[in-house]
Amino acid sequence: CECSVHGGWYMWICKRYQGTTIPWQFCNSGNCGGCEAPWTSAPAPVPSPAPAPAPAPVAAPAAGDGECRGRAADYKNCLDSKCCQSSGFSCYAKDDTYAQCRPSCSPGIHSDDVPEYTTPWSCAILGPGASPSPPPPASSDGYRPLKLSLLRPSTAEAKTFYMYRVQGDADYEPENQNMANLAGAMWYLHHEIVNNRYERRFQKTRVQRFKVTTKATQPLIDGGMNFGVRFAFDLGQCTGPHHCPQALDEFGYFVGCNKVDEFPTQQWAGKVFYNDALWYSLPGKCSSR
Repeated sequence: CECSVHGGWYMWICKRYQGTTIPWQFCNSGNCGGCEAPWTSAPAPVPSPAPAPAPAPVAAPAAGDGECRGRAADYKNCLDSKCCQSSGFSCYAKDDTYAQCRPSCSPGIHSDDVPEYTTPWSCAILGPGASPSPPPPASSDGYRPLKLSLLRPSTAEAKTFYMYRVQGDADYEPENQNMANLAGAMWYLHHEIVNNRYERRFQKTRVQRFKVTTKATQPLIDGGMNFGVRFAFDLGQCTGPHHCPQALDEFGYFVGCNKVDEFPTQQWAGKVFYNDALWYSLPGKCSSR
């Protein structure tokens, strides 16, 4: 386990249990202190699947088998407890070694699984008299967030300001993209594009300016934040830090922000000579791909 940042919060993140890699487990704590050792409740190690030409049928515990033996938190292993704390969540089995409290489940491969555990889900529902939870309510445009607070209008203040993007000749929307303030764009231009290779890299030809209005999601402003952790987008895919889909499920589609010389790009500390250089992230649909 290590003390790190996930979804804009400091917390313990456990990635291994008794020497074996496990699906990530999270334990909230304001400063990573005073938190019960999360490894005591980590799921049993999940063996790596043997190579096969096609996925074998997935074995799973019988649906509705057994009584509740405790209640697992959202997205935690519920194989033993068979029940979940939150209303609208059910205990879905992946196979006979792992189950998770989720709002819904589709049998087969899940694109948001940790790569080394990308194996089929059976989605058998565990627990006494188990039956599928109704799907969460949707907004008028079909958005179905896991948190109902994300369907309510945010009480956050709207903020309007300029963002900049170092761009080539192509035109496309600033969605699933990284942007910057002017200082951040100039630092990127001079550090990444114009350098000692005597060439202009990545076919960049111009600097674009966008007038942007943002408003924090309700879960984000409830946590005292107007921006979340700044994610990196590579060819439109959110690549971290940490697990993007889980953070977006928790806080909604928030705009991320960081100072260029601070987390998650603290490797540039002491090397940024533009005052208040900032980078942003603007998530959109299908950011996991």
